[in-house]
Amino acid sequence: TSDASFITEEGIVTQPEVDGEDVDIKLTATIEYNGVERTVEFEIVVVAPLSDASKVKLAANSIAYTTLTDEDVNMITKDLVLPKKGLFDSVITWESYNTDVIANDGKVTRPDENTFVQLKATVTLNDTTYERLFSFNVLLSDLSAANNDAEAISGIPEEAEADFELPLVGSEYDSAIS
Repeated sequence: TSDASFITEEGIVTQPEVDGEDVDIKLTATIEYNGVERTVEFEIVVVAPLSDASKVKLAANSIAYTTLTDEDVNMITKDLVLPKKGLFDSVITWESYNTDVIANDGKVTRPDENTFVQLKATVTLNDTTYERLFSFNVLLSDLSAANNDAEAISGIPEEAEADFELPLVGSEYDSAIS
């Protein structure tokens, strides 16, 4: 062994300190048979263990927006999928800063106007926690969009003596007008 303080000749492994650097070790085996000798080298990485603080940070940072929604985060219309378990068997709890629009369980209620909402994920392992914020823009409800387009219709005369143009598309949200 190139360093018996990490791997002994008997194969006993001593890991580096928590959150320390991994250690590269070279093991050399000499094989003898009927006077013939052969040497084989093995390269082994002795992995440093992670602290709970490192684990919860890794778990929080491994949560991808694409696991929470299949929509563009700036155009949310559907409920989010908020995981309760993370890497290293960590526990994830969620807190919305606007529960009227996105509940703590990820249920989306589309508002009367486009609304920016932040969710806080708290990742816990043993007694160690790490928090991460996620931002979403929830689009206004379809009814609100239609109402806004209806209110924006202009150019309709109160009295008609000649032809005039009727709008076919809403001016704000491209609603179909018929």
